Amino acid sequence: MKPILFSTPMVQALLNTTLGVWPAVPIDPSKPYKSQTRRVVRYKDKGSGEDHYIFNMRISPDVQDAYEVACEDISGVSNDGRAYGWIFPKYKVGDKLWVREAFTYDEVNDNYLCKADSMFNDCGPGDVGWKWTSPIYMPRKAARLFLDVKSVRVERVHDISLKDIEEEGFYCEDSSGSWNDYKDKNFVLHDIYEPGMRIHFAKFWDTLNAKRGYSWERNPWVWVYEFMRVKEA
Repeated sequence: MKPILFSTPMVQALLNTTLGVWPAVPIDPSKPYKSQTRRVVRYKDKGSGEDHYIFNMRISPDVQDAYEVACEDISGVSNDGRAYGWIFPKYKVGDKLWVREAFTYDEVNDNYLCKADSMFNDCGPGDVGWKWTSPIYMPRKAARLFLDVKSVRVERVHDISLKDIEEEGFYCEDSSGSWNDYKDKNFVLHDIYEPGMRIHFAKFWDTLNAKRGYSWERNPWVWVYEFMRVKEA
């Protein structure tokens, strides 16, 4: 069983996803649910350890679960000035995952509390008597959410559909998501008249990835993992 990290809003969407049902459905249809996640595809130079921009990806015809990548100029380049290699997704179909989320340990009651719990929904900074611990440090024994990977694919982040955005944990009362009068001069999309749900997803994406060099505008390649929420194995 492998760990996977989710932010608090995404954990809240996971908690609203029905156990053992695929394709996934929400417990409460008026709230977000989650059955997909997108993670940046990263290709590192073995010498320097630096990430390199990926121009193209395709499923490898020769190696199981592998993808062939073409990257910017690094050591061992081909005649067209790009380097080629294999890359593997972190998770594969059939993998069982446990979710890391923001938490604290309650020494008095000898149990773990999670920031995504409904009892903390209205709490602001200083409203609780402790500091939340980063999901990175959550131990396996504290996990309460478990996932079964159902599919893996690669695509550009701009390829996300409105249905995908919904399954990423975003909810919109306007099912079309077409809020074409939206305009934000401080935010750049490849088309300023993007549907509203895509704008919301793009902004969320940038809060997590822009500082790392994988902004929405750059349109990076991503792993798309689809999963079913399950009971602990």
